[in-house]
Amino acid sequence: MIGLWLILMSFGQASPIADALRVGQCATVLEQTANTDAERLGQASCHLQNEDWAAAITSTSTIRTGVLADYARWVSAQAFVATGSPLKAHAALDGISLPGALKWEVPLLRGKALVLAGDSLKARSGLRSLLKTPVGVEARFWLAKGGEDRGEVEAAVATYRSVWTTGVRGQWDEQAALRLEALGAPVPDASSDAGIRLIRSRMASLTRERQYEDVLTLLEGIHKVHPPRTQAERLEQVRAEFKARRYPQTVVGFQAVLGPPRSASGTPSDLFNYGLALARTGDYDNAIQVYTRLTDQHPNSSRADFASYKRGYTEYDRRRLHPAITEFKRHIAQRPDSKYLDEAIWYLGLCHWLKQDADQAREVWSQLIRSRPKSPLVPAAKYWLARLKGLSGDKAGETKGYQDLLRDHPVAGHSWYAAFRLGRS
Repeated sequence: MIGLWLILMSFGQASPIADALRVGQCATVLEQTANTDAERLGQASCHLQNEDWAAAITSTSTIRTGVLADYARWVSAQAFVATGSPLKAHAALDGISLPGALKWEVPLLRGKALVLAGDSLKARSGLRSLLKTPVGVEARFWLAKGGEDRGEVEAAVATYRSVWTTGVRGQWDEQAALRLEALGAPVPDASSDAGIRLIRSRMASLTRERQYEDVLTLLEGIHKVHPPRTQAERLEQVRAEFKARRYPQTVVGFQAVLGPPRSASGTPSDLFNYGLALARTGDYDNAIQVYTRLTDQHPNSSRADFASYKRGYTEYDRRRLHPAITEFKRHIAQRPDSKYLDEAIWYLGLCHWLKQDADQAREVWSQLIRSRPKSPLVPAAKYWLARLKGLSGDKAGETKGYQDLLRDHPVAGHSWYAAFRLGRS
């Protein structure tokens, strides 16, 4: 409906209705008297949102000509479907084609109306043409509903299953699950190999959409019927818990599979996530132990590089500045080609600053600028070097530092701070 409102505002002149549409205030829209087709269509769209179907039809009934006529027919068709008049909806949509976000919605509603009117064979070709479009999941649902209505139960079940496994956004996966239950083929069902394959197919779709809580719920359903026995199965459970951000459970799971922190053994990714989960539960000492196990076992892996840096960052995170300084220095010395070298140098300087050692902070940040001139952290270092000058009484040097920062890095985040210090808008 937002797309329709944008279209309406492009046609409307300044008015209370146009202003209310702009911010989505339907109550205000409906309080006003509509004087133009755009305003009447705006009120109709609000009636749709409020599920006042009869009022939506009435508001569009006088819009018969002009550029908004097809939009009025689109709105009335939705209301006709909602009130159980699919043939009227299909007639309203006859011959219209709308641009933009409604490009696919119009043929979808046309096919839905035909299915609801009991003419699903006539709808089939149009719905199939939508399967690879943004409305493909819903189109597939209505294809399945048409097959069900024609008594083609086996094909309908297969299509509903496809909707359930792939339609992880919106309502159509839930609607498909309801139909599958009614047809005696409920999902999820972990009692058979075929049912588990369906569940795992849906898990893959959910994973692509980063819906990790739902992935974990489905996996737990499988494991209630088939408890994990092998290390691979137990690791799958722990990895799913980690992605779902259930960190206390993750720690317990990794400890059971990989061992306690001081003797943990596993892949670079699992060890890193074990350490991260420990840190996020506040167990910093054991997190550092696991990071150390990772760097010892897989010293050349990218995760070991990250873990080496995280040892210092974990100490900084809990404000143990002396150990953090030691760890950052170690990382810089041992891994001069580290992906996280810039961050290690930056935080080393910050730790000195927080420890109120301005001279050491100045030296480290100056090193960052000299040795890593293309680092995205250079503007931050330049800002703080200028700030340190001001704090030491060198106001002229501070001002020049800010001016140089604005000149050399005009769009960097710390340039906003510099502008603020200079009193610039």
